[in-house]
Amino acid sequence: MLKKYGVKSVQFSIDGMQSNHNWMRGDGNFELIAQAVNQLKGADINTALMFTLFDFNKDDLLLAMNYASEIKVDRFSFDVGIDIGNAQTNGLFMIDEDVLEDILNAYIDEKERIKSKNKNIFFEEKCNLLNRLRMQKGHFGCASSENNILIFDGCQIGFSSFVI
Repeated sequence: MLKKYGVKSVQFSIDGMQSNHNWMRGDGNFELIAQAVNQLKGADINTALMFTLFDFNKDDLLLAMNYASEIKVDRFSFDVGIDIGNAQTNGLFMIDEDVLEDILNAYIDEKERIKSKNKNIFFEEKCNLLNRLRMQKGHFGCASSENNILIFDGCQIGFSSFVI
């Protein structure tokens, strides 16, 4: 049905691996992601996973990246969550800045490792703090298909995206 109506891409939020995701989204929801991705790919619809990094799921970012590669999504993105609005109401806390830099550096390394094995996955980088780390390492560049970096400005839901 989605293909019939011209849907070209579907993004799923992933809040961590099985236990963390199901804690946020309800029991059994993590298991449905791979099934849905498989169905969408069968209909020739691009798929994406979006991870929002908070303190509770900080150990799951690299695992979620690998999961995205394993289930063959087209795109993986993440951003750092802030504890305001619903996040604050639900007790989701920002990641400590002392830990964040280590996680972002680990992300950069893991992305390179995954890309060496799976050239088809695109890592969309919404977290602008990554740019500072790349500059420090001396390999920051403009967005291009060659270096697979995309600078993304703001949430596109409702403008050009359909997100589950």
